[in-house]
Amino acid sequence: MSQPLWSKLVALVNLDKELSELNDQIKVASEIIKANEGQIKTLENNLLKSQNVIDQQKKSIKLVERKLEEIDAVESKKKKTLEFIKNSKEYEAFEKELGLISIERQDQEDILIKELQDLENSEKKLDVEKKLLENESEKKTTEINGIKEKIETLLKSTQEIESKKNDQASDIPNEWLTTYEKMRSRVSDPIVPLINSSCSHCYYHVLAQDLIKIKNGKLLHCKSCFRLLYYKATDDSATTPSGIH
Repeated sequence: MSQPLWSKLVALVNLDKELSELNDQIKVASEIIKANEGQIKTLENNLLKSQNVIDQQKKSIKLVERKLEEIDAVESKKKKTLEFIKNSKEYEAFEKELGLISIERQDQEDILIKELQDLENSEKKLDVEKKLLENESEKKTTEINGIKEKIETLLKSTQEIESKKNDQASDIPNEWLTTYEKMRSRVSDPIVPLINSSCSHCYYHVLAQDLIKIKNGKLLHCKSCFRLLYYKATDDSATTPSGIH
């Protein structure tokens, strides 16, 4: 005995629902992968920023060290002029210049100490970020690989259902398949059963003459929600439409 048209369409709806659920799972899994990859990327960017800070700090320290070398050279050169001083006035000027050089050196040494401390703190911070990246990368990569395996399994399932759907669709007349696809693009349940002579979705009461046609196996659109209506004998045993209490 051949399968009635409504039964073929209902089977198609169920397959489409399975496909939709699988695609939703794949989408969620893909978003989780994207989020994990984004977190790893953020940690990598933080590490790069910290390394750039350290590079700049090292350059700044070199500049200060060079400045101190220049101050030492100036002081050494100045001290060599001591033997040419002829009087107390010249000596006072000499002492004053050395004093200014000493103050300048002290200022640069203070700067150097501060910058060396900052560099040490930055390097400690970098070490922490490296360990964090290493740990998180390992954890996230393991999680991502597991999710990718799950996606592969889901994709295989979708291929199997797609094959079943194609087989099912091949047994449905083109005009009804076109009607179904148009309805399916708008609603997830384009074909619903009659319950107590009413549409089981919107509860619109079907006219007597239409009820007879549907019970005789014809598919008709609900005049309220426009879904396709079918009749299954066991559905009439329900005392109320689904959703009504």
